Amino acid sequence: MRTVTNCYMVSLSISDLFMASLNCLPNFIYMLNSDWAFGLELCMVSNFVAYWTVASSVFTLVAITLNRLTKLHTNLHKTKQKNTSLRNHSLGENRQANKAC
Repeated sequence: MRTVTNCYMVSLSISDLFMASLNCLPNFIYMLNSDWAFGLELCMVSNFVAYWTVASSVFTLVAITLNRLTKLHTNLHKTKQKNTSLRNHSLGENRQANKAC
């Protein structure tokens, strides 16, 4: 849990666990019996939980993607700056060596 990505992964795991436990079981029973036996209130709650957990999973995946994108962009930018500064430093040494000759 020391990185942001690990926190996102725990959030994704929790939302998937909610989806499996709160939505799949009532819907499985509904498919077996071909009749909703849990009442109107649980029907509405079940639909809300289904939308909520799917949205939570999707938003968590988007957050992980954006986090990885920013890390990748930052690392590439740092590497590019480092390579540019090394190249400029070596060009400066070559110019000084050419002037000495």
